[in-house]
Amino acid sequence: MNQVSVNQQLLFLSGVTVGAGLMYLLDPGLGKRRRALLRDKASRFTNDFGDAVEVTARDFTNRARGIVAETQTLFHTEEVSDEVLVAELRELPKLHVSCPRSA
Repeated sequence: MNQVSVNQQLLFLSGVTVGAGLMYLLDPGLGKRRRALLRDKASRFTNDFGDAVEVTARDFTNRARGIVAETQTLFHTEEVSDEVLVAELRELPKLHVSCPRSA
């Protein structure tokens, strides 16, 4: 097949598809119902898409805030009293015991 005949075939198939779609939507008996269903589905899609964009934007914002907060804690130094430091150091061995033996 040469290129011209392939283009002609694609053009013909496109015309048949558009014609069938128009017949389906403009049918005097059921066309009104089909158009209403199509309108409702399009409306729902746009609403769902808008909701998805909103959720994604909120998620991105929350993640960005979390990264900023974690970064700030890296550079924030806080004075810890000696008593608190000693208490935290005494807790470290307890954290590293994976399977304590029963006495």
